[in-house]
Amino acid sequence: MNKKLAILVMFIMVLGAFVTLSGNSNAQNVPSSQAQSTVMVSLSAGTTHVLNHMNGITRIGNVNNKKLSVMITLKFRNQEKLNNLLSNLNNVNSPLYHKYLTSQEFTDQFSPSASLYNSMVLYYTSLGFSVKTYSDRTSIVLGGSVNHFNQVFHAGIQLFQKGNYEFTAPTASAILPAQFAPQVINIAGMNNEHVATLNLFNTSPYFTTSSGSQLLYGSDMQAAYHLKQLYTKYGYPTNETIATILWSGTNSAGASVAPFVPSNIYSYFNKTLPSGEPHSSVYGAPLGGAPAPGPSAANDKTQADFESTLDLEMAGSAAPGANVVEVYGPKATQTYLDQAFSFILSPSSSYPQLKHTVAISNSWGGTDMTDATWTSDLQQAAAMGISVFASSGDDGNSGSGGAAPSFPATASYNTYGATAVGGLTTTVSGTASTDGSGTTGISTESVWYNTPNAGDGSQGGVSTIYAEPSWQKASSDANSVITGASATTGVSSGRGVPDVSADGANMEIWISYSGSTGYQELWGTSIASPLTAGLFATMDYSVGHKLGFANPLIYKLAQAEYNGSYSTSKPFYFVSNGSNALFSANNGYSLAVGWGSINANNFVNDITSSTPAPTSYTVTFTESGLPSGTSWSVTFNGKTSTSTSSTVSFSAVNGTYSYTIGAVSGYTSSPSSGSVTVSGSAQGVSIGFTQDKYPVKFTESGLPSGTSWSVTFNGKTSTSTSSTVSFSVVDGTYSYTIGAVSGYTSSPSSGSVTVSGSAQGVSIGFSASSSYPVGTYVIVNASASNIYLYTLPEAEKFTVSNTVTVNNVVMYLGGGSGVISFAIGTTLGGTQVVGTTDVSVGSSTGWVQAFFNHVQLTSGTRYFLTLNLVSGSTEWGYTQSPSVDTGALQDYWYSGSTLVHDNTYPDVFSIGYNTHSTSATLGQTLWDNTMANTIANNNLPTLF
Repeated sequence: MNKKLAILVMFIMVLGAFVTLSGNSNAQNVPSSQAQSTVMVSLSAGTTHVLNHMNGITRIGNVNNKKLSVMITLKFRNQEKLNNLLSNLNNVNSPLYHKYLTSQEFTDQFSPSASLYNSMVLYYTSLGFSVKTYSDRTSIVLGGSVNHFNQVFHAGIQLFQKGNYEFTAPTASAILPAQFAPQVINIAGMNNEHVATLNLFNTSPYFTTSSGSQLLYGSDMQAAYHLKQLYTKYGYPTNETIATILWSGTNSAGASVAPFVPSNIYSYFNKTLPSGEPHSSVYGAPLGGAPAPGPSAANDKTQADFESTLDLEMAGSAAPGANVVEVYGPKATQTYLDQAFSFILSPSSSYPQLKHTVAISNSWGGTDMTDATWTSDLQQAAAMGISVFASSGDDGNSGSGGAAPSFPATASYNTYGATAVGGLTTTVSGTASTDGSGTTGISTESVWYNTPNAGDGSQGGVSTIYAEPSWQKASSDANSVITGASATTGVSSGRGVPDVSADGANMEIWISYSGSTGYQELWGTSIASPLTAGLFATMDYSVGHKLGFANPLIYKLAQAEYNGSYSTSKPFYFVSNGSNALFSANNGYSLAVGWGSINANNFVNDITSSTPAPTSYTVTFTESGLPSGTSWSVTFNGKTSTSTSSTVSFSAVNGTYSYTIGAVSGYTSSPSSGSVTVSGSAQGVSIGFTQDKYPVKFTESGLPSGTSWSVTFNGKTSTSTSSTVSFSVVDGTYSYTIGAVSGYTSSPSSGSVTVSGSAQGVSIGFSASSSYPVGTYVIVNASASNIYLYTLPEAEKFTVSNTVTVNNVVMYLGGGSGVISFAIGTTLGGTQVVGTTDVSVGSSTGWVQAFFNHVQLTSGTRYFLTLNLVSGSTEWGYTQSPSVDTGALQDYWYSGSTLVHDNTYPDVFSIGYNTHSTSATLGQTLWDNTMANTIANNNLPTLF
């Protein structure tokens, strides 16, 4: 072997990644073109990457005119709902299983509100920053000078030097408007300490050929990983997109150069892919002013072009015909790495290919850490079904790194995260050929580790930051390896890395460099990550849906294979050979190479044929209240079923489902809608139908106000003193009768009403009848034996306890004969309610009853009955002088020309209803309240 070049991508941790609000103190004003005063709050130091150490760092001072690109990332809305979605996307028994969201759906459900986002954009635009927005509203990118950022954020950004590298960093906590601060989870770009490097080991001659040791090409891996069988059965993944994340380099003068030469990528496909295979389309998406792809990449002195070229050629070799898009910034800083990830999830219209992204490859890594923007993007990627891969690192767990794994390979949780890809040294079987047509499979695989050449090789270990995810704990083999390595790793449990591996050695790429163009041999997990991303893009296409966050599925299948479940269709090539500085392969899971490499054809066969179908349970809706044979329906989980029996049934896996009950004419259902939770058993829902009732209103006219009247309708009687009587009934025909009202005749007095889906009204007219109502007011406390005679005229004062209608007066007259008149009025000698009625009196003394047209008397009103002598002479009343008026019924008479009254003795009259017969029904009684005793009814005259 004439050339071995290992790609080592190092990453220095950015201090702090999560925003925490430190308080509402330090209220300040910021300069604004609108001259507005805004309340500001200080954020914690970790949020803004305040430089809090000076180890090996020299402060240079102010650098006001230096340009910065700062990314502010916001919280998601409905985080609990998002957590629930992520937990169900890989749950085969969930109705949300593999129900991934589009970018727009994710924005609608989980992105920050448009009002908040637009307010933030407007605010920083008004302050003079250039503002880049994302259509999913999760982040904004601000551009401006250090001086500008210091004026607005008060972060005290200065210039520092570490070795030969200069970078900016804040010296104080940044401030934000109080309305925005609680929504911010990360700020990246104020601290530009060198965060990522490529370490390439070069020997001469620079370019090599396929002579000598077995050299590999991307096309060799098609046969090695059994991808060719998938191409034959399912076709090529021409509608899939693989995205890679990196940065562009600089030339010897420090000027930016392109990340890759596009013609080199297509030359590699032309030279190495088997005849007839489609070639991938390759795109570059520059951010932050980075140059577009082009020939200048040949002048790169940072070797970023090696990494870019490698990523694109490997991804395109594993997924022929797919689109491969590299998204990159101008520098290896965290702000541009964050911006690249967010751009892939929310691309501009210039890169429609990214709308179809199924896999993302990251061929860089370094110190284990957390980054809030990266964490948010991993959640969004999982929700959208995008698989994220990261090379596990290239230090072979040797040197100062020791047992530490690297970020972003470590960034993985129970329901989302990255799949860490380690490196293997692979020998393929068959006949060597540049286009891979002679390769038949894998001959041997071992841990990639170069000794004594600097100890570079596949890197792994157990994270001290990320907890051991549930899918690693559920794998008895992986969990035992992770927990069993505590003496080496220094932690009892944590996220184990890597998850899988692919080739990381002896790989040839086609590249232009230092004035020459040709094959270049490279080593590193940077080979393995894009190979695996392309492999998953092909498998996605083959199974017909996105595989999304791959780790739960990987560990489920790998543990099953380890247990002997896939003896004839093994999805993994377990590796038992080799080790790095600390960890050895062990024919299962290891911290050197994970579960080994993937047999793509078997993997697809296993998940399409042996993945158990989710268990379904019956959900039965049972109705009551409908006539037999009535058609009714239920819409359950978007599906409608109709029945004329009493039940409607559906089948559903575990989950919560909504339902609505279809309308049935003339009936109301209860409940009419709701939800059903299926959890391991059949479910039943009872639906009650009741017939709709409609009002039937009877309205009377002709009765005096307050008169009681009644209607008997459908066997039920209702009484009212208002003008209406109402009932409520279902459809049908009903009979009714109108109750008798004394002195009145109703029209109609009976009939029927038909109700058919609407309210009904019946008008009832009352008119006075020719005979008067039954009921007479009678005398009590009086008898003939204690009545004494006085000469008329006289008057009686009285009230009634209820509103009544009267039509007669009974009085006791005696002595003489003649004609008298009477009237009922509200004042003595004043306005009369009833006109004068004359009564002829004979010479004998006795009871006299006078009839008149009926008149209504109102409860509580004082009335007077006035008697006057018209002709002749007759008498009634008492035999002695009156006493003091007590306010009760009054007796009035004239003594000479003086009107006097007496309240001592009982009254001798009645007033009330009578039917002109002697069989009257007794009614309300009037009496003089000064009498001590009540006279028995048998002392009353027989007139009543």
